[in-house]
This record gives sequence, structure tokens and C-alpha cells, in this order.
Amino acid sequence: MSIRQNFPTTPPSLVLDFANSKTLDPRITFSRTNPTATRMNELGLIESVGSDIARFDHRYDSSTGSIKCLGLLTERQKTNFIRHNEELDNTSVWGRSGVGISTNATISPTGELTAEKIIDAPGVAGNQHWLRIRATGLSTTGTYTASAYMKFDPENNLNGRGISLTITDAETGGSSYSAIRVLEGGDYAITSDDFTNTTGNVDTLPNGWYRAHLIFTNAGATTELSLRLQLTTSSGGAVYDSDGSSGVFAWGAQLEPESTLTSYIPNPTSSQITRTADSTSIEGSNMTDWYNPYEGTAIVDSLVEYDPKATRFVWSFNGGSSVHSLRQPHLTGLRFRAVIGGVFTPAPGTGGFAINGSTTKAAVAYDSTTGRLQVGTSSNEVTNIGIADATSFNLGTNNGRIKKFTYYPTRLSNDNLQTLTK
Repeated sequence: MSIRQNFPTTPPSLVLDFANSKTLDPRITFSRTNPTATRMNELGLIESVGSDIARFDHRYDSSTGSIKCLGLLTERQKTNFIRHNEELDNTSVWGRSGVGISTNATISPTGELTAEKIIDAPGVAGNQHWLRIRATGLSTTGTYTASAYMKFDPENNLNGRGISLTITDAETGGSSYSAIRVLEGGDYAITSDDFTNTTGNVDTLPNGWYRAHLIFTNAGATTELSLRLQLTTSSGGAVYDSDGSSGVFAWGAQLEPESTLTSYIPNPTSSQITRTADSTSIEGSNMTDWYNPYEGTAIVDSLVEYDPKATRFVWSFNGGSSVHSLRQPHLTGLRFRAVIGGVFTPAPGTGGFAINGSTTKAAVAYDSTTGRLQVGTSSNEVTNIGIADATSFNLGTNNGRIKKFTYYPTRLSNDNLQTLTK
């Protein structure tokens, strides 16, 4: 049988191709109540988006220099605990040791002349070199994600030094710390003492910018943590003699709860600031022309950020006890799991879940008695499922991007499912 014959002959009744259309179907209800959220636009710049406006997010591919749309951005509610996070020259909130600040020294990731430069203070010998800000009101055992943007000056060699995004257990510094140190070119290393579950990564952005992030669990000693942007030696030590001129551009610090990095949250205020959740749904009569309660197939191409602490939904049909959903479980790692007609597919789930810029296609098919979760050649089946005339459909109650969602009002064949999720 040819590959072409494995494609369905029945046309879909709903196609939401967010990555290509960059628009919402008129049947979709979308909301996000806070006044400002951000996305990366098609020019590779961080752009603010107003309340109740959907975000179609993009990502920079450093290997090709291209910028591609990843689809509809859907995120949970998140709080940035870092105040005045673009004002590194604000001495009322940003302390400093062994460094000075050059204000509005280069173009920031927004395309505006707003990024500062952290520069070695002249005549400083045998000292640390950092900016530092305190975050308060934290859980003593909570998991958090810290991030910041940084850029190396091609005309100002750091002589082998890098810049660390460092978390310590008190505003004045403490014995517990966690750090990700970034070198020119984007290479990085992670070190930690007392903080647990420490991981991190560095994303490459256009125009020479990087976004480094650090995931950690609080050491449990304090509800206050200190975020540092710290110039460090190539050997990893924090103390060295200043040359009085070397420096690194920095911008947009963030400290948010949970173990996933989300979109940038600007905070020009003197307190923490919260970006509310995105809500994307189709309700009631807007479902009648495409949804079939007796048999159907839902196929999604998505990038859902893996969260080791909580299950994240990709989509869900709701109403009554026999519902359908696709989710990414935290306890079984990089896998999909589904609920079909109120019945869970077997644990640990179906492999193929992808992170770090890749998208994964997954299919859920059902009829009056059976259901199937398919990801490429991997599958799970369930029987004795229930049937419900769903009253609502929710898309993306997670931290991630939905590239495309397609619904067929019939149960496609297993060959169809495998072909469509390759």
C-alpha cells in the first residue's frame, strides 16, 4: 500500500492551522485579562500584546538564521517576582558590587535602545562583580524558573570571562546558590549547592542575544531569594581583578513559579506582576457543525513545554462524565496520555513527546466502543468507553504552542492515524 493510500478519504470538519493562518477561527472564544503579554514576532523581536488578543509565537532557528511561526501560544498564569526588570541602572532595587552600568547601551530584544551594559568598575581588585535584586514572598520549598537576556559585545573582549545568572538564598548572598554561566557563543555550565532539581538551558535569539534560564527548588531556608547577573572568570570563580572596561549587555530578568520557562513578562513596577492565563475555547452551538459525539478523530501538531511537576493538557472535550482529552503527564516524562470517553489510556503513555523547538503530532480516535492514542508507530488502546455530546472544547490549557488542530467526524483507520502522526 502506498503512503498516499494511507491518507483519509473523508475530509476534516474542522481545521485550525494557526502556524500558517495566524488567525483565530470566528467560532473560537479567546480571553486573557491582563493588559500586556508578549510574544516573539515574525521579525524576531519581543512584542507586547494587549488583553484578549491571541499570540502567534515565533522562534529563531540559529542554524539557518530563519524565524518560523510555532502557532498559537497558550500559557498558564505566571508571576514575575523581579521588579523594574529592565532598569538595571535603578539603584533603589538593583544593588551592585565591582561593576558600573552604561544606560541604554544597545538595542534590546524588543528592537528599542533600552538594554544596559554591565561593566567592570575600574580599580576593583580581588572582588566579586555583580548586579543583584531581591525577590520576596516566595515559598521556602517552591520550584522556580529564573531567566535573563544577555549579549556579548564583539568590540569588547571579556578575556575569557562569562556572565552568570545566579540565585542565592538571601539578598546579601548566602551559602545556598544555583547558577548557569554563559560564555560567548552560547556555551554554558550549571553549578549548584543546596538548591535541588537544578537544570537550565540557553536559547539563541536574533541579533546576538541569548536567553539563559535556570530551574531550581528553593533550599527551604527563606522566602527571599537574590537574583544576580554576575561577571565570572573562565575557571568559574566569582572573584577577580577588574580591568575597568570589560562588560556584557543584559536585559529583562525574570523569576517565575513552577518548572517551565514561559514568555517574557515585563515588570516596570515596584511589586510583582502577573500575566493571566490564556483561555481558548469553542462553546455550545459553535460545535454542532463539526463535532460528532459517536465517532471522531482529533489530530494535533503542538509543542507543549514539559513540566516535571504537573500534568499539562493539550486539548479537551468537556461535558458530562465521558469526555476526551490529550495531556502530557509529569510522572511519566516525555510522553502523551489520553482520556477517551472517560477512560485513561494505559500508563506510562505513548512516546514521541518533543521539546526544545520540535513539534509532535498526536492523534486520538474513538467510536462507540473503543479509543486509540497514536503517535507515529506508538499507540495505546482502550475499550468500554463512554460517549458524550461535549458542550465545550478547550485548546491548550498548558504552557506551549499549538501549530495545528484537525478534527475528522469519523474514526479514521489505524493506518491513517500512523501516517498523519509521522
